[in-house]
Amino acid sequence: KGKQQVYNMLFFMAILGSALVAPTFLLFRNKPKVPPSKAAEAKSVAYMKSLMMLMKNGRALLLIFGGSLIIGTNMTIAAVLQLILKPFNFQNSDVGYYITFSIVLGLPSSLLVGYMVNKTKKYKATILSLGFGATLSLVSIMYAAKTENAVIMGIAFCVFGFIVNPLYPIVVELLCEMSYP
Repeated sequence: KGKQQVYNMLFFMAILGSALVAPTFLLFRNKPKVPPSKAAEAKSVAYMKSLMMLMKNGRALLLIFGGSLIIGTNMTIAAVLQLILKPFNFQNSDVGYYITFSIVLGLPSSLLVGYMVNKTKKYKATILSLGFGATLSLVSIMYAAKTENAVIMGIAFCVFGFIVNPLYPIVVELLCEMSYP
């Protein structure tokens, strides 16, 4: 029964993901008349030369490393959450809800934070404050686990998703800005 549920979930995700990506292939041109950004209309640098320039940029490397840690931490938590919460008497179904809460609340916060960064251009302050908030939210998850209360844990994961998920697009956007010639 468990294998069938996993198969059904993966199948559903594949269909949903394909349905959401299909309009991209149908609606977007390979070379639109108007470039989508200033970077698109700039003179292109050879890939290896561009990569070498990026590898010499210490700030970019530090941001890549930090961003990788953020993403890796989030993925690790999702992968081993069931094992982490089992000693605290949380059910397997709870884990699915917590991850869902984290993702669902991360979507609107990503839009909100992206809008704010677009207006203010304060990448560093945003990343630092979200990074500090992410650390605090991980600590809150640790303490919520000790309570063995599903509602408190759900709230902790809502806060976690709201704070951590906007870090992905902000870090990627800043890397794009930093690596622009």
